[in-house]
Amino acid sequence: SYFYKSGLEEQVNVNYRHRSLDVFGTFRYELSHHKETGSSYQTTYLDTLWQQSTRSLDLGKTNSYFGKIGFNYEINKNHSLGATYEIIAMPHIRMTNDNFSDVYADQTLYDQWHTFSDSKESAGPTSHVNAYYNGNAGCLNIDLNADMMMGNNKEDEEVNEKSLKDKDTWLGLISRSKNRLYAGRLVLAYPLAGGMLSGGSEYTYAHKTDNFMDNGLVLESTDDKIKEQNLAFFLDYRHTFGKVDGTVGLRYEHVDYDFYEESILRPEASKIYNNFFPSLSLSVPTGSVQ
Repeated sequence: SYFYKSGLEEQVNVNYRHRSLDVFGTFRYELSHHKETGSSYQTTYLDTLWQQSTRSLDLGKTNSYFGKIGFNYEINKNHSLGATYEIIAMPHIRMTNDNFSDVYADQTLYDQWHTFSDSKESAGPTSHVNAYYNGNAGCLNIDLNADMMMGNNKEDEEVNEKSLKDKDTWLGLISRSKNRLYAGRLVLAYPLAGGMLSGGSEYTYAHKTDNFMDNGLVLESTDDKIKEQNLAFFLDYRHTFGKVDGTVGLRYEHVDYDFYEESILRPEASKIYNNFFPSLSLSVPTGSVQ
């Protein structure tokens, strides 16, 4: 396995800072060519002596880019916020595989196989946005995070299989997928009775579609979709009594999972969960061990 052609890799980083504002960015581009050769020989001793030799050649080409831009801003000692946007894509992924096999039975040619596959894939672009805020309102600490991610992927592959003994096979595979994710988390913390009381909420929504089709009509086509929502609330209290550090908490989670096949909801594969998770922990240091 090696790179048989010269590639390219370039990256640019920028950063600007003025007082409490920090702005940053990164861009990277990569181009690579890949080649891999292989061979194997196998002998199986049964009532018939089976011998098989295999030769393969893999060629690949990939280009990709990555971009990132964001900022952090400290409003004052009690309040700060920021955001980041990232994009990553591999718009051209090309892979070919040439595989030859000779099969002998008792040293007489039994069959020859030739398999050639040609895959063209495009991954992305996938975008990711993150924003945060951290601040204090009196004794109350506020920590807020939000994320959004969107992406897609597509792949087309042709596979030709030829044999001396069996009929030839052709596969025309088409695969498409899309993903979306939204997430947020809010945590509030407040000192109470010598300890720290904290609580908050988390929410996640995920949406994914997968489509697969074989124009050669050998493999079964699929058209699936998943929608999942997760909602959680939590509350815990932490206090130190001398050398004993104790935490007690309670977490509630609601999960709504829907599975669709050919745009039809499948109740047997869809689930709804509602769970409570109490927690209690105590820690006491003993010398250098806690």
